[in-house]
Amino acid sequence: MVKNTLSKENISNYINIQKNIMNEKRLQILLLLQTEQKSWSQLMQELDLRNPKLLHDHISTLRLANLIEKNDKGFYQNTKFGETWLTANIKLMNTLNKNDQK
Repeated sequence: MVKNTLSKENISNYINIQKNIMNEKRLQILLLLQTEQKSWSQLMQELDLRNPKLLHDHISTLRLANLIEKNDKGFYQNTKFGETWLTANIKLMNTLNKNDQK
């Protein structure tokens, strides 16, 4: 059994991050940025978005959650926290998939 060592504030932060990422396009953005930095136009094209406001909203949400950042050259990349979050959740999803196959 895992002991709960999270404060109420940490639990609240975790729930807010989960709420922010619970969107297919946002998860796709994190996965795209896992392999390389991307420009705005690259993200628009690779996500097949036609409305720039949609990308703006997704980027803003991910930035507020400290999952991605814009570097000095204007490219978007995952933060260290974003990479850690993504890696942990990929492991969790893989574990859940293995359990479903049993």
